[in-house]
This record gives sequence, structure tokens and C-alpha cells, in this order.
Amino acid sequence: MTIPGMYFTDTSRGRPCAKDPVVARLGNDYFLYYSMPPFGDGRPDDGWAIGIAASQDLTHWQKVGELLPADGVEARGICAPGVLVQYGILHLFYQTYGNGPLDAICHAVSEDGLTFRRDPSNPIFRPTGAWNCGRAIDADVIVWEERLLLFYATRDPAFRVQMLGVAAAPVESDYSRDS
Repeated sequence: MTIPGMYFTDTSRGRPCAKDPVVARLGNDYFLYYSMPPFGDGRPDDGWAIGIAASQDLTHWQKVGELLPADGVEARGICAPGVLVQYGILHLFYQTYGNGPLDAICHAVSEDGLTFRRDPSNPIFRPTGAWNCGRAIDADVIVWEERLLLFYATRDPAFRVQMLGVAAAPVESDYSRDS
């Protein structure tokens, strides 16, 4: 098998996996954020987490860190990162995992791409209304016309039909729940 010029996978949890990858440039470095599966060996607090790899050239990658779930809504796992770099600050948007209709989008910020401060209002977004089940997963974010648009997936109340939604916040806000 020929390995392509740019190839990265994480084997630290017993099997090769770097799911839901997203790349961001911060300063002179590129950071790859991705979902890491549970170890699956019965250890306590075993759940999905977010891996971090770094590169200077977008070809050679090295794992440099992990963002592990916090207590509370994140306790069962976190995954599916989305990123936005704004004014030299990296904004990481990610979902909780394993809470069914209570899964929601969380937010954290970093100046160095490795250490993160979680938003105290986490989770920052969960859809409301009778049209959905209350779940938000798979965040992707863009800036459009002075607003941050947060795209997400949800399901109908019966959990049969997957749907896309979008939430907006002022681009100059702190992206907290109240925004």
C-alpha cells in the first residue's frame, strides 16, 4: 500500500482513528482537531474525546494533545470539533456525546491551540421547539455578514429524520449561550 504524502491517524486508543477532522491555522502552526474513540476496555470515564495534532507544512503531523471531557454535560464524551480563528484566538465548537436528545454544542477558546478555556455557559446551544428532539451535534461555523453562523445536525422528535439547522450570534459577541 502506498501512503499518501499527507497521512495522519491516531492509534493511541488501540485502533487507528481520526474522525471528524478539521484544520486551523494559528500563527505559523496548523492544528488538526479530530474525534478520538473510547478505549473500549471498561475503564472508568471512557468516552469520546478530541485529539490535537500539529504541523508546520500540512503534510507532516504529530499528535500534541487531547481535550478530554469535563464533568457535567460532557462526562460521557465530546467529539466532532469545528473551529474558527478570530483575532488570533482559536474558538473550538464541539458536541457532547452519549446523552441522546440532550447532546448539545459547547465552546472553548485557546490562544496557543493546545490549552483551552471552556465557556462557563456550556452547553452554548441546543435547539428548542416542537420541530426537533432538542439535540445539536456536528457543529460547523462560519462568519457571514457580521454574524457567526453555527450549523448543526438534529433530528425530528421521533429521532427518525436527521435535519440541519443554523443558529446565529453577533460576530463581536463572546459566543456564550446568551449570544
